[in-house]
Amino acid sequence: MVLSRHFSQNATKPFHSVNSLVPISHTRSPPFYSSSSSTMSMSLLEFITILVLFDSLCFSPRLSTASPLNHQYNVGDPVPLFVNKVGPLTNPSETYQYYELPFCRPDPVVQKKATLGEVLNGDRLNGALHVVKFREEKPWETLCEKKLKGAEVSLFRDAVRNDFYFQLYCDDLPVWGFVGKIDEQSWSLDKQGPKCSGGDEEDEKEVVWKYLHGDVFRCPQNLPLFSAVLGVGTQLLTMFCCLFLLAFLGILYPYNRGSLFTSIILIYSLTSAVSGYVSASFHCQFAEIGWERSVILSGILYLGPSFVIISILNIIAISNGTTAALPIGTIIVILLIYVFISLPLLVFGGIIGHRFRSEFQAPCATKRNPREIPPLAWFRKLPCQMFISGLLSFSAVVLELHHLYASMWGFKIFTLPSILFITFIILIILTAILSVGLTYIQLSVEDHQWWWRSVFSGGSAAIFMFGYCIYFYARSNMNGFLQLCFFVGYNACICYAFFLMLGVISFRVSLIFVRRIYDAVKSE
Repeated sequence: MVLSRHFSQNATKPFHSVNSLVPISHTRSPPFYSSSSSTMSMSLLEFITILVLFDSLCFSPRLSTASPLNHQYNVGDPVPLFVNKVGPLTNPSETYQYYELPFCRPDPVVQKKATLGEVLNGDRLNGALHVVKFREEKPWETLCEKKLKGAEVSLFRDAVRNDFYFQLYCDDLPVWGFVGKIDEQSWSLDKQGPKCSGGDEEDEKEVVWKYLHGDVFRCPQNLPLFSAVLGVGTQLLTMFCCLFLLAFLGILYPYNRGSLFTSIILIYSLTSAVSGYVSASFHCQFAEIGWERSVILSGILYLGPSFVIISILNIIAISNGTTAALPIGTIIVILLIYVFISLPLLVFGGIIGHRFRSEFQAPCATKRNPREIPPLAWFRKLPCQMFISGLLSFSAVVLELHHLYASMWGFKIFTLPSILFITFIILIILTAILSVGLTYIQLSVEDHQWWWRSVFSGGSAAIFMFGYCIYFYARSNMNGFLQLCFFVGYNACICYAFFLMLGVISFRVSLIFVRRIYDAVKSE
């Protein structure tokens, strides 16, 4: 059996292999400005100067040298082309190296040196047998002729049956296509549309929450863990703000392979000092000893569960032989970054937070014996408040979350960081408003243990996000144990980060609110 690889746009065979490349031209025209000189006369020197500048602008593209670094080419210059990976269309995490299928390959196969972000993204770029020249069309060209064995034919048949796609990079721009298709089968895309109380009671409630002035600022239970939650949540919030800043500056370019993963690792490591400082300083406001435990918990509160999940996913990827498996060299690099950058900065931030500690400034003195909390109705307890707060906050981001998941687990490219940033700000504002309202309701029923409840109420939106990711997976065409593990595992890490971050925002806003209202009580 002979298999021919062609550059073709139209094919009539019922089973064939398709690799269609579209010539990509990069043209950058120099700026040109013209003005009218009807109202003023120019001297001869000015005329000669403008003429020289005009000539230099016109001929500057011709004098510039062609280079793949600045993406400028002359006619006939070779354009760099690399093959990357193949995999089923419905399972973005299940990818394999391009030459694991019996494609035509150069001899020898030259592998491009991958960056840290490319390895984390599962990219394995190798040299291609194709020759692409700038502005030279090749509508039909036989790449090679190869006699396939029975096992190789079975590989192609399985790839076509499972809707395998291939990915190339031409001049650092991604090119996707199907390995093959069956013409007898038709595909269609269906879009479905989206088928009081009285014044006396208010005065009474206002009086009730005033009775808690001696208990509302009592030290929260499990102080080291609470301090660690505040530290890690503040660190994650700082990291997200830095990522948005890099996106607005154009550093996180959508087509820059692996830049997001590299930025997350580096920024998280560099912001470890924030986590250590916040956790140690908050702990020292209530207790002079034990702040070391808060710093240690800050180092493992998020990285511990994430490390376990990613390790399990890496073992599954290795057993399936996919490109998502991290090489041992990449794992060692990540561990070195944590040991020599993240861990020292975490300890340094903890020492600074302990040295510059201050006492907790409460507007009212705290009583020695805690006030007894009366029995609460079911709709005033923590689960109901988490449901209300999480549902309302989640409703503000559900539409943008769909497009974000389609970009992360599909083949859409998200190029609007401004819209995502606006959605993020709306989520923060709504979380803050709900935290203030729920904290006031809690104090109105004589429940002074609002510290942990504000964290859980604010972070409950992440639980709805995780539930939506399960719904997204069920509605998509993704299948298989490998894809399910990667989808659930990575989304669990993301939602856990949002839980800590939103919980810290909710607590900080609630603390400001409680300080203000009881400061007013003290002044009365």
